[in-house]
Amino acid sequence: FLPGQDIFISTWSLQRNTQLWGEDAAEFNPARWKNRIPSQGLWAGFNPEKASIYPNEIATDYAFMPFGGGPRKCIGDNFALLEAEVALVCLLKRFDFTPSSISVAKGGVGMATGATIHTVGGLPVDVTLRHDHQWQEARPKLDTRPFMEKKTSMSVAQRLEPPAMTVPTPAELRRLFTDQAEALELVSVPENAMALEEAYEQCREITRENSKTFFLGSQLLTEKEQRAVWAIYNWCRSTDELVDGPMAETTTMADLEEWEERLNR
Repeated sequence: FLPGQDIFISTWSLQRNTQLWGEDAAEFNPARWKNRIPSQGLWAGFNPEKASIYPNEIATDYAFMPFGGGPRKCIGDNFALLEAEVALVCLLKRFDFTPSSISVAKGGVGMATGATIHTVGGLPVDVTLRHDHQWQEARPKLDTRPFMEKKTSMSVAQRLEPPAMTVPTPAELRRLFTDQAEALELVSVPENAMALEEAYEQCREITRENSKTFFLGSQLLTEKEQRAVWAIYNWCRSTDELVDGPMAETTTMADLEEWEERLNR
């Protein structure tokens, strides 16, 4: 290869290679990730003990890398999965989903590839509101403050060290968001109420413009949950620009510390 040469890797083909993953490589089979897959040739195989919250490129020796790999790997991989879990739980506890007659008539949902993998002709489903009201029961409060306080007391540089790279669980994130929401409710009329409304509206527009599917999903949440989702998306987008955007080469650790200080004001 020549220095600076671009190399295109077809992850679709790599992650559906029957020589690596078996004859059912193209089928949805979560159970495949439970057991070790032996090495073959130059491939080291799959080791579930090396996986994070998903079977990443390290555990699969770069044969499965939905978020890329190396120094330019997506920094939002764990967040994206936690985000999907939270959104899925919020939807399933409020609604029931069944395949639409349109999907049944077509013989199922087809898949196609482009910049991303997507369904052919959308994903028609029938949505009905659940009436068991179980989802309205009060959630038990989980005390996860010690974990979050430990994290927030560290500098950015310290949290990037391998021993500190612990991904918070969905419960810990939920506790953090709940604490923040409760703190805001104690303030009847914030001094910066107008600026806050403008900021939320800006977050809404940016989410709607740059992540239409994500924005559409947020419409099924409550107003407070919508605002939290839009703000989180914008925070992640801004952080990603700092470390992987056009000016990433000039971003220093001091810039990240200043960015966090601004967020905590």
